[in-house]
Amino acid sequence: MKLGRRDSATASESAANDNLPTFRDNLEELISLFSNKGLDRQDMVALSGAHTIGQAQCFTFRERIYNEANMDSGFASTRQSDCATDDDDDELAPLDLVTPRNFDNNYFKNLVELKGLLHSDQVLFSNGSTDGWSQLTATVRALSLRILLRLW
Repeated sequence: MKLGRRDSATASESAANDNLPTFRDNLEELISLFSNKGLDRQDMVALSGAHTIGQAQCFTFRERIYNEANMDSGFASTRQSDCATDDDDDELAPLDLVTPRNFDNNYFKNLVELKGLLHSDQVLFSNGSTDGWSQLTATVRALSLRILLRLW
């Protein structure tokens, strides 16, 4: 079986990683990055829903859990106990604390409750232009979420 992309004669790790969102990006930066790839705000919210599964290393959320005000205090405390200020950066935490191994809409429910682990996740529900899509997705059932994601 041949490997690789048909539209590329060369491989470049730096080119592949160019213009990817980071855990520090604000909403405007995320919208711009997704727009540059031909994706709109709805696409961005839908694709971010993949964070309902997966984990993040402490260094990607440490600043948020200790310094950001738009976070549920109990959630911050829980995350702080797993990621101390002087702890190993490689320590992992689930992006969705409720159902970390299920593909469901708890990721969006977490955002509405100010329990987004990454800064770039929480900005999807922070009085911005994507709040409506995040709220809508938080209220639909998991099966409906799968249907919405396919339609988007």
